Amino acid sequence: MYYVFTVGQHGPRFNRHPYRRAAVRTNALSTYTVNPSASATSSQSLDPSKSLLCAVLDDGRIALVRVIGRGNFCNSVPFKNFSLKMQESAGTRMIIDLQYCESMDSTFMGVLAGMCLTQMKSNAGRISVVNANEHCRRLLKNLGIIHLLDLRTGDVAEVQRAEDEDKFAPAKCPQGSRVEQICTMLEAHRELVRLDQKNEVQFQAVIEYLEKSLQEERDSKAPH
Repeated sequence: MYYVFTVGQHGPRFNRHPYRRAAVRTNALSTYTVNPSASATSSQSLDPSKSLLCAVLDDGRIALVRVIGRGNFCNSVPFKNFSLKMQESAGTRMIIDLQYCESMDSTFMGVLAGMCLTQMKSNAGRISVVNANEHCRRLLKNLGIIHLLDLRTGDVAEVQRAEDEDKFAPAKCPQGSRVEQICTMLEAHRELVRLDQKNEVQFQAVIEYLEKSLQEERDSKAPH
C-alpha cells in the first residue's frame, strides 16, 4: 500500500492509494511513501512543531534532529533549513534520531540525501542516523540512501545527553511558503534521481508534475 500526500489549496491531506506508482491529482502536489503497517496519519505528523525536534550541543559542534511520527513533506522544509544552518559551521556533526519515527516519505528522504551529500562534500563525515526501525531502514535501502549514512542502533551518548539536558525543542525554522514547499519537494525528488537512476522510473512523473505546479504557483503570484 502506498500512502499519498497531497498539498492542495486547503493544505496537506493524507490518503491511502493502492497503486504502485506516484499519484497525480488536479490542483494538488503528490508524493508517497511505502508504509504497510502504520495507521492513518495523525495531526502530529502534519505539524512540524510536534513531529520535528532539534537540539544543539557543544556550541554547535553537534546537531540533532528527532523525528516523531513520520518524516514527511510537512516537516521537510524545517528539517532542510535547520540542517543547512547547522552545516554552515565547519565540522558540525549531524545526528538524526529515528527512534520514534514510524516511516518517511520520498520528500523527506530526498532532503536527507541532499544533506548527506552536502556534508560529505565539505569533508565533515557522514550524517549519523540512529535507532531506525526495520521499515525505515528498508526505505533508505530501496532508494539508495543507506550507503551515504552512518547507521547506528542502541544507546547513543549524544542523544542521551540531549535528553538529560532537556535540549530537544520544536524546530524554530518556519514551515515555509507554498512555493518553498513545492521547491523543496521538487529538489528532493531530483536528488533521489541523481543519487540512483533507478529512482527515475518511480519519480519522473512526480518531478514533471511538481515542475508544472511550481510554474503555475509562480504565475499566480506574478503581478497582472
